[in-house]
Amino acid sequence: MKPIYHFAFLVPTHKIEETKIWISNKIKILEAGNKDNIVTFENWKAQSFYFYDIKNNLLECIAREDFSDEHFKPSTAPYVMNINEVEIATDLPLSLSKILIQKTKINYFAKGPVREDFAALGNEEELFVISKDDRNWFPTCNLAEKHFLKVKFEVLGKDYEETLN
Repeated sequence: MKPIYHFAFLVPTHKIEETKIWISNKIKILEAGNKDNIVTFENWKAQSFYFYDIKNNLLECIAREDFSDEHFKPSTAPYVMNINEVEIATDLPLSLSKILIQKTKINYFAKGPVREDFAALGNEEELFVISKDDRNWFPTCNLAEKHFLKVKFEVLGKDYEETLN
């Protein structure tokens, strides 16, 4: 089986519509149940839109109201700041969350939630979104899949490398 992943790119809050237009000129934006296909997440103070890459990974561009983008420097793609979210599908999301917290001192995302099937670790700039492996990937009907994932990241100036699943 070919692995499929979900991750999100952070874009400046005031550039979400421009980013969507730029991407929609290259690839189809997924329908999200409203006319502009931009989803608002009130609790996270964020807006997103979704699309698939050529390998069928579910990609997202997210703009976070509480993230300061004053030092934004464009990358090769206009308006993309960095990878903001990486979803990790696993049998036991809370168990994996606790292991990562213990190893790295990363915290649960302050805006939550923390549930048996879902938890987010990190901050406005960088998040691990840890979900149950059969949980629906919004805005699709696709279920999250548990696959090998190797991540390199930094917490409080210390580098980590984790191999998951």
